[in-house]
Amino acid sequence: MLEIARAHALYAQMWSSERQIEVSRRGLPDPQHAGADYPYQELWKANAVAYAAAEPEARALNAALGRLFDLVPWDGIRVGDPTAVDRALDFIEVDVRAFHCGYAKQWMLRRLKRVALSAQQVDRLAGLLVLMCAGDGWGHELRELTRLMIPHASSRLVEVLGNVASASSAAHASARATRTLAILRNGRLERRVQPHLPRHLRGCIQ
Repeated sequence: MLEIARAHALYAQMWSSERQIEVSRRGLPDPQHAGADYPYQELWKANAVAYAAAEPEARALNAALGRLFDLVPWDGIRVGDPTAVDRALDFIEVDVRAFHCGYAKQWMLRRLKRVALSAQQVDRLAGLLVLMCAGDGWGHELRELTRLMIPHASSRLVEVLGNVASASSAAHASARATRTLAILRNGRLERRVQPHLPRHLRGCIQ
């Protein structure tokens, strides 16, 4: 998994460097501040040059991705095998930012809702949830992990997330932690007050 993470980092570095060179060569404004009148056709041409320059790194990345997905114990994760669950947590923690990896992480987190987790695995997931709230780059994975942690959220986890929400200097981290806390608290309340109701009736009784 570290191999694929390194391969992706090399590809991203090469692509970004070549793109910046090409953007500068074409005299284009910074794409980070692109407006409605930005010359996107020229930017797409610059992107094409960067993709061509990074083709060797892309081939290495795709080969590593193939090996990685061959090693993932999909069937074991599906049935909740403890060793396979640990490998799934390894996969999620490494946070490989490559094609299909985000979908794979979301699938794993959804499957983990249906299996029995050990105390150690819950602790790893709790630490990962705090990391996702405080860091960059996490999207749908944060949503799936938050839902997974509803029945496992300890008072310590709630306290740590509260600290992130109130003390973080980054606005996005504070917003993520605040939203995560709301989902955890509301989810736990629903499970406690209406545990006997069918899913389609939950929330109908005040």
